[in-house]
Amino acid sequence: MNDALRFPLWRKRLVLPLLLLAVTAAFAVQTERTPAGRRVARAVYRKVTGGQARFTEQVSVREFQRGSLHAHSKRSDGKATIEQMVAWYRDHGYQFAAMTEHNKRVDPDELASMQNNHFVLIPGEEVTNSSRGSPIHVNALCARATVGGGVDFNDPAEALLRVFEQVRAHDGLPLLNHPNYGWALDADDIANGARGYYLFEVWSAHPEVNTAGDAEHPSAEAIWDAVLSRGANAAPAAVDDAHQIVDNPGGGGSTPGRGWVETFGGETSRAAICQALGAGRLYASNGPRLTSLTIEGDSFTVGVDDPSAAVAFLGESGETLPASPPFAVASSGREHLFRYRLHGGETLVRARVLAQDSRRAWTPAYRVAAP
Repeated sequence: MNDALRFPLWRKRLVLPLLLLAVTAAFAVQTERTPAGRRVARAVYRKVTGGQARFTEQVSVREFQRGSLHAHSKRSDGKATIEQMVAWYRDHGYQFAAMTEHNKRVDPDELASMQNNHFVLIPGEEVTNSSRGSPIHVNALCARATVGGGVDFNDPAEALLRVFEQVRAHDGLPLLNHPNYGWALDADDIANGARGYYLFEVWSAHPEVNTAGDAEHPSAEAIWDAVLSRGANAAPAAVDDAHQIVDNPGGGGSTPGRGWVETFGGETSRAAICQALGAGRLYASNGPRLTSLTIEGDSFTVGVDDPSAAVAFLGESGETLPASPPFAVASSGREHLFRYRLHGGETLVRARVLAQDSRRAWTPAYRVAAP
């Protein structure tokens, strides 16, 4: 054959990869409208380019400490004394609590006599502002001074931006409270105003905060999913927003023990708790209990102590990820393990535990390294 008609070998070797990339790109354009379509397109791209899907961090924890991050007493709008509220948490198996009075920081040293080696208080304050009359509330956790509030901002995103800056200026951690209270915040407001790492109230026991949403408004969990999909670094929190000890008609708020977080690790000290909260080393719950949580390589494993509980793994925008393959379940003594292995197209994965009584637990969303 004439040398001029031969197809160079190096060109042959490029044809197939380039063709596959072109097909992948065209496929991605067609499927980008849905989370599932984007996930499949990314998986195909990773397969073509030979990339391996892995989580960006590793976690291995079997010890947890339960804590309350949102509660009130007579120092603001609660019905019980602060001593009564703190004693309830201490005497009901909690390892830590934050009293979050409106625009009043509670210094744990004020209540030193109520703390011990198994229970501590962390600094707390509910920074209480508004935007055009709608409530914009952010808890300042572990802050070294009072932040204060009482401002009516023109824009909810601006309110979040300024308050987050103020909380961090006092070395505090922001907890974005009840976005559906008064339908005050939507995903756009939060994505545009909340910066950096923060906690997000994915569930609240307070009867007026509309946690589940309604026909016209998404749930708090769906709002959380929406901001996560936009790149937010927000860990879940479940809270009591307790205002009283005894549940009675006209009491004005929920009672303790309904929503909490559990931080990773076994050290019960103010510094250790604040460090865990600030690093997103926690999960949130209003019932189910985790026995372990492991993130390693391409594997996400959750252990629960309830054999009747179900675990779902969710991805971008709250998309339920395929259960099989590579979803797996195993039992080891009293621990029941649920494991998810990455397909290759996920950008993040979180787990939601569902008990038979419909109560839930939520892990943080763990990011997947880019292809």
